[in-house]
Amino acid sequence: MTLPLLQLDGGPYDQGRRHGAALRGPIAHNLAVYFRRFAEEAGLPRAEVLARAARYARAIEAGNPAYFAGMRGIADGGGFDLGEIVALNVRYEILYYQFGVLATGGVDGCTAFAVLPAASADGHLLLGENWD
Repeated sequence: MTLPLLQLDGGPYDQGRRHGAALRGPIAHNLAVYFRRFAEEAGLPRAEVLARAARYARAIEAGNPAYFAGMRGIADGGGFDLGEIVALNVRYEILYYQFGVLATGGVDGCTAFAVLPAASADGHLLLGENWD
């Protein structure tokens, strides 16, 4: 499988909108996977997940408006409900943190990295993440 590479310009909303449009299929698949996990692993029906995501959305919007604008752009560009996109972005908090799994030595998280433009060969910001 080849990972998609998107080059996005503009502000957070516009970048998100293009991201959502370009990756509509994979995003829809990810939504299906995580809403199934919410139900099976945490016993949370869709409506409850969306209600919890709405609470996180308010905190994200207040604390990081650019991040929130990017999520709104992904939702609009892909034709998704904003709450669904927020739920994907806070999936770890919904599935693990609130149940204290980390405190008991359970599941850990992902690793992310960034290479700043000044350090990259082509002068671009490079980001990557994996699930540990």
